[in-house]
Amino acid sequence: MWTSGKTFKDRGGCGHCPYCLGGYKQFTDTIDRRFVACTLQVKLSTVQEPILASDVVKFLTDAANKKEMKRRIWMESGKSKSPGKVHALALQLLAAGFLRLVVRDQSKLGKNDLSQKDIHVQIGTVLDAENMIEECAINCHSLWELFNYDRQR
Repeated sequence: MWTSGKTFKDRGGCGHCPYCLGGYKQFTDTIDRRFVACTLQVKLSTVQEPILASDVVKFLTDAANKKEMKRRIWMESGKSKSPGKVHALALQLLAAGFLRLVVRDQSKLGKNDLSQKDIHVQIGTVLDAENMIEECAINCHSLWELFNYDRQR
């Protein structure tokens, strides 16, 4: 059993919203889950400098490499993906807990001088309650179930 450390009680779905109806999947289109997981783990675990939250979209878009990242994430149709699809994927990665936002300077919390440059991204973790081991959330299969990914790959 995996837990993110948050208190959650499933109250069932409303049956009317995009989440309950599965409409949220069109926000990102079908992605290559393995590629997304591997590249995020490598990118976030091998850098010396903290990654700014605003750089996540730049990383997924990868304009510096002729949008190769988008092509790999969305397979062959990736180069033509709209900015909205890229932003939606970034938000889904955050919502699933694969990415975690961190404010390095805690003294800025709740203050007017908190800026985008103060918010960094780290790999999200989950606790394997059975073995009491903290692991990368990206490796937790059940968290990917809400994503629209190619299940054949």
